[in-house]
Amino acid sequence: MTTKAKILPSELAKFMGLKKGQAKQLKPYCEAAKDICNAFAATDLDEGHCSEMAMLLTAAWLQQTGATTPEEFEKLPLKVRYYIEMAKESMNPCASGNCPVD
Repeated sequence: MTTKAKILPSELAKFMGLKKGQAKQLKPYCEAAKDICNAFAATDLDEGHCSEMAMLLTAAWLQQTGATTPEEFEKLPLKVRYYIEMAKESMNPCASGNCPVD
């Protein structure tokens, strides 16, 4: 069984270069980032580097832009979308033609 991807407020604070005391206020961004990344991937992403980067970048983008509506979420940067796609492909490498058993 695989672990589903998520990020912690303390990880986001470190990623953004904030002080540890500021981590508590970042929890809503972490939860929203997980939901948005999973929605863009159309599945619950598994734990991994690409999933973590996608969620960290999404959470930082949400915090910086104040985006709150689906219309605004559609403006998610391409770099973040790339990480989401890479995370999704890493869950099923055969779907992208990179099957290790071919």
